[in-house]
Amino acid sequence: MARMIENYTKMGIYDGIVQTIGNTPLVRLGKIERYFNLRNELYAKLEFFNWGGSIKGQDRQVYDRGSEERGQNRRGRRYSGATSGNTGVGLALVAADEGYMTVFTMPDKMSTEKELLLKALGAFVIRTPTAVAPSDPNSYYRVAEAVRNLIWKKGGRSISREELGGEIVKYVQRLVDEERLDELRAILEEEVEETPLRLHPNQYFNKYNPLAHYETTAREIWEQTGGGR
Repeated sequence: MARMIENYTKMGIYDGIVQTIGNTPLVRLGKIERYFNLRNELYAKLEFFNWGGSIKGQDRQVYDRGSEERGQNRRGRRYSGATSGNTGVGLALVAADEGYMTVFTMPDKMSTEKELLLKALGAFVIRTPTAVAPSDPNSYYRVAEAVRNLIWKKGGRSISREELGGEIVKYVQRLVDEERLDELRAILEEEVEETPLRLHPNQYFNKYNPLAHYETTAREIWEQTGGGR
């Protein structure tokens, strides 16, 4: 049987919730091995042990590194991005811990529980229709870009939580609900200057997204299994 690293359940003291992300346990699935008469050992890595139950908790560390490589520091950040729940929870958790604001767009097919969890972490959520093409101005990908442009248009550090939620989020949600596609297109097509403190992780095209699990989750599995032996 594979060698396990230090017991995940060992008591400890942490300076913040973010420090508990990662080092999730591996559990051997012996009953499944026996049922299918498998010749190899089968393990499940319990990523739901991360606070919030998100497998994407590791992503934030690498997103941060990528933004800092571009000279973007953490103070005063505002994140906007498309999420089906997991990435948003990981980023919202860190945002709540470090004190910056987040806005996430989410298809209406996703559960109310995920939306409420994001809001409980202080994030703003914009619901978008599910049955539209990714390129549609009303898709959650493109609506996230519209939010990003409106945030960038504000520039600097002047935008407050009240402005973000009361002006930008409510305005964009109204455009989505009323299917005012021409206005969304106009926002998307407007040329705005990127500001360092307004980050758009763009998880589906961000090279740091898979890199997060290459550098963290994969290495944990390697250590937990004694180097794969």
